Amino acid sequence: MSTHHEDANFGILQQIFADVANDMHRDPIEHLLVLTYEFDDQQLINLLSGRRLADNVELQRNHLKFIADMHPVVIYDARKTREFNQLPHFLDLLPVNPGAYRCHHSKAYLFVTRATVRLVIGSFNLTRTGLFENREVFVDFLWSDKETAELNILSEFSKLLRIGYRQWAQPAAAGARQAIADTLDARLSRWQVDAVPGKHSLLHSGYGQFDNQNGLERLTSLWHSISDTAPKKILVVSPFFDRSDACIADELVKAIGAPTDMHIVTDEANILKLGRLHYGTGKKGQQRKLSLIPALISERERERISHANDGARLGDLHINRTLHAKILVLCSGSNHLVYIGSANFTLKAWNGDNQELGVASIEVGNANTLIDQILPAIGVIDNNDYYEQLGDFPEHIDEVDDEEYVEQPAYPEFIKGIMLRGDHGGNGLVFDFNTAEVARLQDYSIHWGRVHLLIDGANSQVIPREQAYMPLQGGRNLSFSPRSSPDKAYLLPFVHDAELTRQQDLLLFPSAEDWMRYYTHPVGPSGLVEGEYMPGESGRTTNEDSESTVDRDANAVVSMQRYLNLFSAVENSFNQRAIDIANTAFVNAADRTKECEQRLAEPLRIYAHLLEQEYKRKPCPITEQVYLFRLGELVLLCNTLTATLPELVSLTRKLADRIEAPNVSTPMDTYIDFIRGRLLHV
Repeated sequence: MSTHHEDANFGILQQIFADVANDMHRDPIEHLLVLTYEFDDQQLINLLSGRRLADNVELQRNHLKFIADMHPVVIYDARKTREFNQLPHFLDLLPVNPGAYRCHHSKAYLFVTRATVRLVIGSFNLTRTGLFENREVFVDFLWSDKETAELNILSEFSKLLRIGYRQWAQPAAAGARQAIADTLDARLSRWQVDAVPGKHSLLHSGYGQFDNQNGLERLTSLWHSISDTAPKKILVVSPFFDRSDACIADELVKAIGAPTDMHIVTDEANILKLGRLHYGTGKKGQQRKLSLIPALISERERERISHANDGARLGDLHINRTLHAKILVLCSGSNHLVYIGSANFTLKAWNGDNQELGVASIEVGNANTLIDQILPAIGVIDNNDYYEQLGDFPEHIDEVDDEEYVEQPAYPEFIKGIMLRGDHGGNGLVFDFNTAEVARLQDYSIHWGRVHLLIDGANSQVIPREQAYMPLQGGRNLSFSPRSSPDKAYLLPFVHDAELTRQQDLLLFPSAEDWMRYYTHPVGPSGLVEGEYMPGESGRTTNEDSESTVDRDANAVVSMQRYLNLFSAVENSFNQRAIDIANTAFVNAADRTKECEQRLAEPLRIYAHLLEQEYKRKPCPITEQVYLFRLGELVLLCNTLTATLPELVSLTRKLADRIEAPNVSTPMDTYIDFIRGRLLHV
């Protein structure tokens, strides 16, 4: 369910992600952020690679490059870490561990493209059930140069991202989170000139010093801004409720007064978890109602599903949907406050224990009309009242719900963060553990995939890169098995240090030709580059190891001719990039400089490094000549680009300084003189 679409009932969520994916080539994504309680790696991969959420994508190198350039950030509850078998390494996983009997429960999806910012806030996790099976609710915001309403939501979200997560985010990964906030703030400074006031407010809870009020207090302030009296009617839509004698209903009444009408909506299976105490002690004469949503969908909903899937015939297919939406509506006269977000109707959700996020809007009109729009959209198919079937207390108050804290006695809470870095001065990898209780690391047997970590102080041994578990994909966490209980295992993710992230292209492109193929044909048939393989995949070798390549490298002339054929396409591609940037009307010079760096300078700098690496692997007179020739052609390309973009002059000079004549006189001397002659104006 969405509040920002003509069809506010079904099918909108998947369309949002599809719209972003379809526009990637016209309006590429610069940042992607996910806030969630938990996630499935397949759904995250689909989202990151711009594929349909129902796909079963196997990532290839062009996907990895796209994801790496986007620097995505996923913030989730640390205790919901799973065995990530497919996730690429160059995304930041930031686990939040708020402590015992609390959880990171916020759900939001932020897409920052070159031209727009899109923010989706709601009740759904990035899981298959959240995306395809549950009854969920969300609010969708879109901003651009032409759409500047509700900018207060974006401003508050930027502050939440920058400050609210500062106490949990690992220092090595903080840069990506802050970079997103910097981009949002830059857009805000541009758009706020023409900003239009809106009716929505961001409502968050449980973010420590960033929250001077908990969720209930913020809700109360918003209510008092539209009404001086108690609400006449309260509508609650929630799948989970308090499991003790203390209930949120009483606290809500204390804050804003007792309503004359209290209406709760939940799944029919939840009637065993409900009691009259969940309505609060309440004043006498209060009207109370309970509506139940059947698990098996109605005929009307089947028609909506069929319509949303291009008229697909459902036949006798049985479809069950579980309520996961969280809605709270406070009505008084013609002004109503509607909350949509992650918070269940529980004390933990509203008193600041959990990290929660939602959107409150002020609606005007008839209260019954508003509620009558909500009920069928979430699956209520009759007007029956089931309140009289409730006892004072729920029958299964001791049940553990899937969104509640589950005690894990040996969980390594003392570890504040784990970072993977390169071995200083070597070619290996090392894990650093951020903890004040270093000695406790010895209480666990720690593995990275098949690699057993040997802990010395707060560091692992140096792991040769060739032994690393799936270098670029998979193995995104470490397994901790308590030595006292070896049958148990707890999973903790790690982040990459900044220098390792900067080297990502050197891992993504094992050869110069791989780099050229990507930048000339980044997306081939079916989204894959022909003949592409996953770096680190067993049983596969690079083209540079083939017999034809060895023969080609033995003949400098053949090698140079092949290079020219490939590089001519590279030249066309980068010349077009330069023209596109030159013809773009940037707001300020800094934005143009940033675009030059990201789309031209950095890729060309990486390519020069790859050329140097290839030469150093097989240093000899022939490979030296090949290296100098390739570097010379790269310098000439950069020199040509400076005519369109003078910002590239510095890069051209630095690359030209690398060209030195061989120790022995060769025909390359003439070529080098030619290169230097062309660069006089630089």
